[in-house]
Parts: sequence; structure tokens; C-alpha cells
Amino acid sequence: MLETNTMEESRVGSKSCRQSCPTASCRSMGIMIAVFIAAQPMAWGATYYARADGSAADKSFATGCASPDTAVDLLTLNGESFSPGDRIVLCSEGGVFRGQLSNLSNGSAGSPITYDGRGSAVILGSDLVHGWESAGGNVWVASLSVRPNQVPQQVFIDGDFGDRKASLGELTGHLDWFWTTNQLYLFSPTGDPDLEFQNPGVEAGVRSPCVRLSGDHVVITGITARHSNRLGIGAWNPPSHVTIRKCLAEWNWVSGIGQEGNSIYEDLTIEDNIARYNGIGGIGFSGPSRNSTIRRNTIHENGKHRSAVNRNDFSWGIKLWEPNGNQEGHEIYENLVYDNGEGLASHRGGHGAGIWLDTIQATPSNPTIIRHNFVHSNRGNGVFLEISSNAVVYGNVLHNNATNAGGEPASIVIDSRRNFKSDNNLVSNNTTYGGRNGIKVNTYFQSPECSISNNVIKNNIAVGASEHNLYCDNGGNNDGVYGTGNVYTHNSFGAESDDFISWGRRWGRDRHDTYAAWEAAYGAPTHSIEDDPQLAGTSKDLLYLTAGSPCRDAGADLGSSYDDALLESSIWTDSVLATDQDLHGDGWDVGAYAIPTAFRPRNDGRRIKP
Repeated sequence: MLETNTMEESRVGSKSCRQSCPTASCRSMGIMIAVFIAAQPMAWGATYYARADGSAADKSFATGCASPDTAVDLLTLNGESFSPGDRIVLCSEGGVFRGQLSNLSNGSAGSPITYDGRGSAVILGSDLVHGWESAGGNVWVASLSVRPNQVPQQVFIDGDFGDRKASLGELTGHLDWFWTTNQLYLFSPTGDPDLEFQNPGVEAGVRSPCVRLSGDHVVITGITARHSNRLGIGAWNPPSHVTIRKCLAEWNWVSGIGQEGNSIYEDLTIEDNIARYNGIGGIGFSGPSRNSTIRRNTIHENGKHRSAVNRNDFSWGIKLWEPNGNQEGHEIYENLVYDNGEGLASHRGGHGAGIWLDTIQATPSNPTIIRHNFVHSNRGNGVFLEISSNAVVYGNVLHNNATNAGGEPASIVIDSRRNFKSDNNLVSNNTTYGGRNGIKVNTYFQSPECSISNNVIKNNIAVGASEHNLYCDNGGNNDGVYGTGNVYTHNSFGAESDDFISWGRRWGRDRHDTYAAWEAAYGAPTHSIEDDPQLAGTSKDLLYLTAGSPCRDAGADLGSSYDDALLESSIWTDSVLATDQDLHGDGWDVGAYAIPTAFRPRNDGRRIKP
């Protein structure tokens, strides 16, 4: 049966349930209904089988993985049509698939078409290159024809990522390669590449994507997508009601999981995948969309393995963007996002960003929510709201992001520019440590139409930054020109120190060493926790509060939609544990974690077990 997520939903509650059911009894009833619905049997159709070396004439003969004649090959599979409830098993017994899996058929609600790699099927966007001839010295050449206006973007030598060079004369070491006019040149210090490299040999990326989705109500599960010239798993003219689950997307030239085309899509579920070593991003979707879920994925080391010939200035772990702003209702939660991007002097906050919303103008009734993610060691901004409104960023843990030398990256950034708006965002109950800046609210380029207003920054811990724990400028500091109504209260920016808060820095004023001086510039009390928050430690696994923390019970109550705080025993991504802030102590704790309290009574006399 298809997996359900009833345990996770019962632990922290789905967004729709929590927004429409503010009381515990209402939410409990919603969970019971969800469990009942999930338990209903799905309509299943037939099961078919595919092998890389399959020789069955059509799907009617594709009855098992045991031998080639009981499975179809990939080309035959793509030519078949399937019915709602059908399951297609991709067998690993016939070796890796070199081709593209194209889905055209539609499932239906409750009866998706499922492509199941069983955790071992591999689809490659690369082909093996043979027929090498000497080109002089240690350089060898082989014919490699590709589609017009394309070049092989990646070459792998016995699985190692090749180093693309800009000219033939630069081929001087192992892994060096160069392509021109249907000829691939390779430096091979030990002789003929056909003889020296056989595990599996020299592979060149020639296709994209490995998996191309264009049907509605489809599930892709347990498939590895590797070596694509663009996307590992890609939605084309995006379908809706699609689940991509437990897949591995790695070493693809642009993104591991992403999108091609600009048609509207909705209800995509991207869960429990690994996206790593891709050229620009791990998971990235653009175009008009709504109500999709990206959860429990592990995303790391994207945007750091391109050669100098094709280095990209923008990269990310997770990114959503839409030039016309028509995206809303997405949830991004419980993901582990780390070590994306390179640390070059020219790179800024948009390179190696952890989670990035770009031009996402959601509606107040259907915000984009980023919650309970663990984001660390990314070179750019940790969580980046660029030209985005009505987003909610809460309960995230961020450690040592924003270390790029270019620009002024930060752990959490709200940024706008020119004639765009970044208004009405909520950033609450996050814990950030390290990096160049902690929380930054700022317009990057200014014009009369630019706005960064009515953003609420509450209950956060932002400490340990090398420059400023809080950085607000050009509207973020409520200058009345580019921004007004931004609220900064009940936060912990650590013990007072030189320039720990920057307020209007670009105009050469208001770098603050004390909370009192900052409040004078802010113009109102901030109810800040004016001391060390007393985290358990400064390493990424110790960012929870100790029992004596001044952040205990010091936060503002933001309502039942955002009252889930992390427990210190949380492990990403398989055991992220949360508790209701209202069930502990006399108030909300500041930061992402709640301090567990064993039967500690609230001031209303209730005794609550954590």
C-alpha cells in the first residue's frame, strides 16, 4: 500500500487542520478523520515490470524481474499507456537504465499510477563513451554526437566527476576533459581510456531529465536519477497531484528534482528524498503553483561541484520562484539542508542559500510556511525571503550559514528591491547561531515603489554572528521611505557587544552596542531578552535551551497556528519531535526549542504532561 503520514500529522498537525481547528479537541477530531480516510483501501490495477535489458514485446508480457523476457525495456515502457492504480516496477536485475523514463498517463484520486524502483533502480542521463584514439601525448579523443545547441555538461571517469576545461591545451591532469564539435577529448595518463577505465568507464551526460513527469496523480518512489544534463526528476508542463518519494537525485547538472515548463501545478508532494551533488540546486520549482509539500528531505552539497568553466553564481538547497508571483500555500518542513554552495569571494547570499523563496507573493489566507527545518553550513543565506510576501518562517534551527565573502549574507533574510514588495512576513521562534549576520531585513536596490513593510520578527534567538546579530536597513529599519511597520519584539540577540545590532547602517549611523540605544532608535520597547540565551552549546547539535535560560517563558503568544516548538531530542529527518508551547510553563519559550517541563503547572492551574 502507499505510505501515509498519519504519525507525523498527529505529532505536529497539518497546516489546514491547525488553521481551521484552533482547539485541541477540534484537531484531535481532524486527526481521527484523517486516519480513517488514510485507512480506506485504494483501488489497485495491474503490476508491470521493466529491466534495462528487457525484451518483452509489450506490457502484457512484463510479468516479473526474474529474466529479460519477462520485462520490457525503457523505450517500450514509455510507449505503453497505463490505467489508474497500475504499478510499474523498475527492476535493478538488468543493470542501470540508460535512457529517459517518460510518464504520459494519468492516474486518478486514490488510484495513482506508481513507478517503483524499490530503492535500487538507477536511471542515468549519461552514456558510455567508447572508441578512443590517441590525439597526441596523454590526450585521447572519441566521437560524441549530441543534440543541436547542446554540449555534454558532465563527464564521469569511473564514477569520478570530471573537470571540464575551456580549451584542448588545458588538458594536463587526470579527470580533465574538453568537448568541441562532436569530439570529446580526455586526459588519460595511463593509456587508452577503453582499457584503463572500466568501472564502469567514461560516461558523458547527454539527456535530461532522467525521469520526466507529465501525468496527473502519479507516484515516483525508490528511484535513483543521476548524470542528467539538466534535471534528475523533472515535471514537464507540470502535472498536479504528484508524489516523489524516497528517491535519490544526484550529480545532475542543474537540479536534482525540479520543473520544466510554465503551466500551473498544485499538490506536489516531495518527501523523504535525498538530493545531493547537483550542479545548482537540490529541489527547485518555478512557475504558478499552490498547495505543495516539501518535507523530510535531505539536501546537501549542491552548487559546489561545477568546474570553473561553468560556475554558477546562484545555487540552493530548496528554492521556489515565480516571476509573476503566483505561488501560495506551500509547506516546507522537517528538511535537513546543509553544505550547499561554494565559499568564493565573489559569491553572495544568493549562492549556496539553504531555503529560498524568490518572488513568492502568497495570499494572507494561504501563506507559504517554512517550519522545523535544520539548516546548517550553507555558504549563502540560510532562509532567504527575496521579494516574497505572506510567508511564515518559524521553528527552524540554523547554524553557521551565511559565510560567503561577497555581500552581507545572513541566517534569515527578508529582502526586496526596485519596484517589488516583501511585506507581511512572519519570522518567529527560530534559533540561529553563527554566520556573518543573524537576521537581516533590508531592501537591496531602492525605488519609489519598493517596500519592505509590516514584517513581524518575534521570539527568535540570533546570536554568534561575526558581524551583526540583527541587521536592518533601507526600510527594514522603518525609515518611512522604503519600509514601515516592521516589528521586532521578544527576541534574543545575545549579550550586548560592539555593533551587535545594525540599524540604518548604510547611511552611516546607528550601529548599536546596547539594547537601550537600539530601542531609542526603534522608538518603542522591544521586550528583548537582554542576555546570553544560555544554549546548551555552540555546535549545531546543541542549540536548545538549558533549564536556566532567560528565554524561558519570555516569548509572545502568536496563536495556535504557530505554537509547536521542537524538542531537544529531535533528529532530522526521521525523528523530528514537537510539542505545543501552550502546554508548558507560564508562557512561550523564545527560539525554536521548548524547555521540557515534567508536570510543571501553568498559572491557570492545569497540570500538563510534556
